[in-house]
Amino acid sequence: MSETKPDALAVSQNPSHDICRVTSPETRESRGRAFAAEFVSVVTKGAAKFLRERESELRQIRQDFDDKPKTELICGVRTFTEYCENVMGYGIRQAQRILEGKNPALTDEENKAALNRKAKRELTAKTNRAQAALPIRSKTNAEILADKQEETKTEVLQKQVASLTHELESARQQPPVKTITDDLQKIHANEIQALETEIEKLKASNQKLTKAYAALRSEALRIATAAVHMNEAGHVRRLEHVLTLSQEFLVKHGEVVETVGGAL
Repeated sequence: MSETKPDALAVSQNPSHDICRVTSPETRESRGRAFAAEFVSVVTKGAAKFLRERESELRQIRQDFDDKPKTELICGVRTFTEYCENVMGYGIRQAQRILEGKNPALTDEENKAALNRKAKRELTAKTNRAQAALPIRSKTNAEILADKQEETKTEVLQKQVASLTHELESARQQPPVKTITDDLQKIHANEIQALETEIEKLKASNQKLTKAYAALRSEALRIATAAVHMNEAGHVRRLEHVLTLSQEFLVKHGEVVETVGGAL
């Protein structure tokens, strides 16, 4: 079974506000609806001003929400926050600032501190409004020069930023170093493979030349041997002719024979 507050003897916990509040649900409902209706009708002209002028009534409505039983609704809502935001269409923070320093749920010291904060905030706002209303004076030459120097510095910095941005974009568009290294390695590998292929071809050609030279030398030796045999048989003229051809052949292919019997 839920426990409810006595309606006729709703008393604040703060001793400074310890007075009996004899209100009925109908009174609370009527007061809330009347205040909300009047607030909505003037909200476009200045909601904060209206609430400051009617602060005591707003505070009483907040007290009604503190005094009522939990199950009771005022204007269809259960809490003061819902009343401000849903019924009045006003933020609870703004309402709390207006009521700041007069909260029956707080102690006297807490309310005093809240009042001091409120007074300081209002003084600051008033000072700012007064400063904003002051006429704007003309700048001195020193201030104008200082502004120009600041503008120059700003332009220089902007150019530096633009230059760095351009360099960064260029660097992003270039292929990464690893890609370049891989490409160079591929090029070098291809070149090395081509050179190795060419070397193999040269080796094969050299082997062919060596075999051809050996064959030619063998033929020369065979001719020289035949000439020797002819000499021994007495064919002098033919022998001279064969010897002449053999020597020319050997001279042409890198070897000279001084005598027929010499080493070939």
